[in-house]
Amino acid sequence: MSFPIKTIYLAGPITGCDYNTARYGWRKDFADILEAMQRERSKLFDPWIHCFSPMREKEFLEKEQCIGASADYESLHGFGTPQGILTRDHNDVRNCDVMVASFLGASRVSIGTCVEFGFAHAYRKPLIMVMESERKGLEPLSDEGLRADYKFAKNPHDHVFLRACAGYVVPTLKHAAEIAYSLSTPGM
Repeated sequence: MSFPIKTIYLAGPITGCDYNTARYGWRKDFADILEAMQRERSKLFDPWIHCFSPMREKEFLEKEQCIGASADYESLHGFGTPQGILTRDHNDVRNCDVMVASFLGASRVSIGTCVEFGFAHAYRKPLIMVMESERKGLEPLSDEGLRADYKFAKNPHDHVFLRACAGYVVPTLKHAAEIAYSLSTPGM
């Protein structure tokens, strides 16, 4: 017996990362956590939740020490051109069951991931945002209507639009995997 296959799209910053960090890094960690969770909790079933990375089939970037934002890389199948990147990532978001976006440790805005957020929101995909928790102990509003600690958000993705689009905002990959597992597992 098997469960219906479910897919999770793993969005997150790529620009500025080296190939191994972008391809494996947190994406591999998340997939490993999720696979272990499936094996532990459903011993009778093969894993039915599959992760899709925007870095799959991009071995042509292996030598990149720093993947650029204005990428137009030569590739056999067009996945290195701006149109190829956008077309495949848009298709992946449209066809996934859940999107997980990790912004852990981000120091600059990932425009591509923000666009993917918009796609996921428009398609009503469950969206799990993973980001450090920096919102405790907020100061009251000043007379000008601004918080005295306005720069409290250390992660540049801590923005009202992204938080509003995300169904879940969690501080760790394990938390995200728990939610993704629950959203992707049939039962009563």
